[in-house]
Amino acid sequence: MQMLERARPVIQWLLDPDVRDLDDAWMFGRLAQLLCNRGLPLWSATTTMRGVQAEIPMRRLTWRRGTSAEESSTAPVAGGQEEIEARMLEDGEMLARLPLSPAAEEHRFSYCKGLAEEGGRELILFGLPMSRGNGTFAAWVTDREEGFDDDDVELLEAIV
Repeated sequence: MQMLERARPVIQWLLDPDVRDLDDAWMFGRLAQLLCNRGLPLWSATTTMRGVQAEIPMRRLTWRRGTSAEESSTAPVAGGQEEIEARMLEDGEMLARLPLSPAAEEHRFSYCKGLAEEGGRELILFGLPMSRGNGTFAAWVTDREEGFDDDDVELLEAIV
């Protein structure tokens, strides 16, 4: 019940019909800030949305603490977040928790190695249920030394 109370203001904001009309990057940045305001030790957040057709590039929204969110279009990169997402899709997984400590096995992905070198300590990657099979994901990274705790994960799950 306490987790629901922690998530409730963010969920109510997300469900507000006026939010749908906001700029995607601004909305994603605001979501990240609201989560920080609820005590989530968030350092970085990314969401990726793959196009349904091959000629439509992947859209990415990226936020980093202290900055505004930015939107970009990109092609998947070997060793990038997209490779982790592809493995999750293959395995039918909706959640991946990856430690980013200097010795972590996940550093076989250049994306994880880069996050760790910049100060990231744990990555949580969610497959979003509204993706209709096209691979929409949200990635949350903390720079807190011990990573996310169970309450943090529950908050993110409630938001997803």
